[in-house]
Amino acid sequence: MKAALRGLGFVWALPGTLVGAALGATMAVRPTLRDGVLVFTGDRGFGALHRRLGFGAITFGRVVLTNKPMDDRVFAHELVHVRQWELWGPLTFVVYPLASVAGYRRNPFEVAARRRAGE
Repeated sequence: MKAALRGLGFVWALPGTLVGAALGATMAVRPTLRDGVLVFTGDRGFGALHRRLGFGAITFGRVVLTNKPMDDRVFAHELVHVRQWELWGPLTFVVYPLASVAGYRRNPFEVAARRRAGE
């Protein structure tokens, strides 16, 4: 049963994963696989834009895009976002920005990720 739910989460997160992979391709780096998640680390393409906007890492589906190497704490934070994508699927594209209306620090997605990552 748990494997079936995990498979459903994987499929439900697939639209985000495809967007993440496409953005990662602009970074001109070979992704690594970490705990079943594709990680693109680089400062070209989307990585450069991402850095200029002041972000360190962002998650789309089962893809993490980062412009600098992640320590275990940051990766734990991003893994929470992977699970959120598996729960919300393509709705994340709408729900996450709406949840940010009160600001990034008060976004419930971010609050949960910080809490679970021990931040």
